[in-house]
Amino acid sequence: MGRAFLTSEDFSKIVIKRGADDYLIRLGDIARVERGTQEDRTFFRGNGVAMVGLGIIKQSTANTIDVARSAKSQMESLNPTLPDGMQIRQSFDTSVFIEEAIKEVYKTLAIAIGLVILVIFLFLGSVRATIVPAVSVPVSIIASFIALNAFGFSVNLLTLLALVLAIGLLVDDGIVVLENIYRRIEEHNETPLVAAFNGTRQVGFAVVATTLVLISVFVPIAFLQGDVGRLFSEFALTLAAAVCFSSIVALSLSPMLASILLKPRRLERSSRPRIDRFYRWIRRTYRRFLGRALRWPLLVAIVFVSLLIGTYWLFNQIATEYAPKEDRGAFFVIVNGPEGATYEYMSEYMDEIEARLMPLVDNGEITRLLVRT
Repeated sequence: MGRAFLTSEDFSKIVIKRGADDYLIRLGDIARVERGTQEDRTFFRGNGVAMVGLGIIKQSTANTIDVARSAKSQMESLNPTLPDGMQIRQSFDTSVFIEEAIKEVYKTLAIAIGLVILVIFLFLGSVRATIVPAVSVPVSIIASFIALNAFGFSVNLLTLLALVLAIGLLVDDGIVVLENIYRRIEEHNETPLVAAFNGTRQVGFAVVATTLVLISVFVPIAFLQGDVGRLFSEFALTLAAAVCFSSIVALSLSPMLASILLKPRRLERSSRPRIDRFYRWIRRTYRRFLGRALRWPLLVAIVFVSLLIGTYWLFNQIATEYAPKEDRGAFFVIVNGPEGATYEYMSEYMDEIEARLMPLVDNGEITRLLVRT
């Protein structure tokens, strides 16, 4: 049965030997037993000031930003209670990069929506027609958060990336429905309401089939095993949910808006004729090149095989890695001494390295310089 040694006095009473006259020699008889640090040969400084480092590591299921905000809140509440000359300061915060990255994704999301709406306007040539997909995109994105809540996902870089990539897919179904409605108004002289009903029924099956194909492509990613599966499951399911809601919006909200907003071309000023002329030029050019290619099938086959071989060669030449390196605004320098180097030997070199880097702190290029030996 073992004993619990809690104090230095307990350790000083440990018997290490019995003398010839049965005298018990204890540890305190031959040594000074005191309570001290685990390792004296270490130091930690920040910007040249000695300090104690305290690191906070979140659990795997915790949110980095929430943990960082809670730690900062505790820091602000504890600092007034500390003795004079002592304070808690933030030295390294990984949540800063995450917050800035999320802000950039929000900006990218807004830019992508704006560019999609601009392209739609240029090619449809109608402000009224542009309103239909312009409304369907944010509605589909907002509806995607229903799936995020149902699956227990958070708004993070992967889910936001899925929404950014989904913007181009979200407008596809709406444009197909809108274009068919617009075509029936012009070619069949149907009223917008009748054209919306007939046009949507005519392409409804194609919209649903396209959506199911996209979902069947992305959903299996969520079933991958290991780190890749855990990393991209949220991305895949968010993207699939956004595409699913886009088809629902394309078959419900888009026809309703089209029946109200669309008018025959003769009643609305439009830049569509210029776009149509551009398309006709593209079709003529493509038909001309296609005719020449059909006269030389062997040459086309050789070019195709050459492209495949070149693609395979380039794929093998490109470096592969698990994740690309990111600039998080911090870097680490590890100094290794020669074999058998003493603590005093390395301490001198660390002091020299710190002295050479401190001018960067003074001129503001470095916010925090931490040295640990």
